[in-house]
Amino acid sequence: MVFSKPLYKPYDTVKFKAYVLTANGENIPSRSLHVMLDGPNGPKRITQLSPYRAGAYEYQFILTDSLGLRLDADYFVRLTDSIADREKVLTSGSFRYEDYELKSLSFNVRTDKNTHYPGEPITLFMKATDENELAVPDARVEIVARLQYVKAFYGDTVFIKDSLWTNNMLLDPVGETKLVLPDSIFADAALSFSLNLRMLNSNNETRVNNQYLDFDARKIKVTKEIAAQFIKDSLSFNFTDSGKEQKQTGWLYKNAASGTIIDSQQVQLPLVIPVDYRAHDYHLLLNNGMDTTIALNNFTPDIHPVAVQKENQLHLAVVNPHKLSFWYTAFSGDKVLLTDIRTAWTPL
Repeated sequence: MVFSKPLYKPYDTVKFKAYVLTANGENIPSRSLHVMLDGPNGPKRITQLSPYRAGAYEYQFILTDSLGLRLDADYFVRLTDSIADREKVLTSGSFRYEDYELKSLSFNVRTDKNTHYPGEPITLFMKATDENELAVPDARVEIVARLQYVKAFYGDTVFIKDSLWTNNMLLDPVGETKLVLPDSIFADAALSFSLNLRMLNSNNETRVNNQYLDFDARKIKVTKEIAAQFIKDSLSFNFTDSGKEQKQTGWLYKNAASGTIIDSQQVQLPLVIPVDYRAHDYHLLLNNGMDTTIALNNFTPDIHPVAVQKENQLHLAVVNPHKLSFWYTAFSGDKVLLTDIRTAWTPL
């Protein structure tokens, strides 16, 4: 079960979509289910819901006073079925109910790894968004790398500055901005350092993000590695030994969030397969004993709306390389012009 957002305020519309599967990963037969809302005041039945196809349900309801909700509380939506006069929960999800205020700006930073080695730098991915989750077109970032503490000195004489590096840069107006930390800022030592990132826009609104990372100048090189990438709507796996790609065989397991195996198949690397968004993660186990687990929620959605107005027409498009399902609503002032759900195979 997924919701349109994790946090709702009074009179917001809660939208959810749910897929109900058997233990074997198959859709359940079509039948109506009860929508139950659970919270501090106990359960409340919202409606009886029929699927729009076998195993697939969607619904929306407004958080009105008649529901008797309390602020600053977590609420659970359950889809239940009555079997032999007993209620059985088939799936559930939760959201937070608060009277919050939207922040005009948010600044998110992630890294591809936590430890930096010579020749294997850390890459930063930065993104500034407004309250509508659109990229801020005029954002800039001030970056300062500072020493935290030294773990080991590898040379007879090693000088390490408190302030390792500073940089200023503009963020890309679309998507994430990529920055690779240079090797030259580090000494011949093992150390921990912080990255202090301060984002500003043209109105001088400021957001701060801190990252705490490590550098080791004397890495013991790992020669064998499994690499996985999210490319468009597919997952790519390959195996390298000493930097050279090699063929490997093994088994790929597709798992639900509960840990149940949805599907398994024997595979050979290199491998590219379409992503099944019913899965929570993929577990790859090679015949040579190496394995890796790839959680889909570790990848960024990379959905970017685009709008162009020409005379009395508005042209809408969505950049959706991973072919995710999404909701959208187009407004003219307070008037809703268009609202819809788009699946992976129906582009906007």
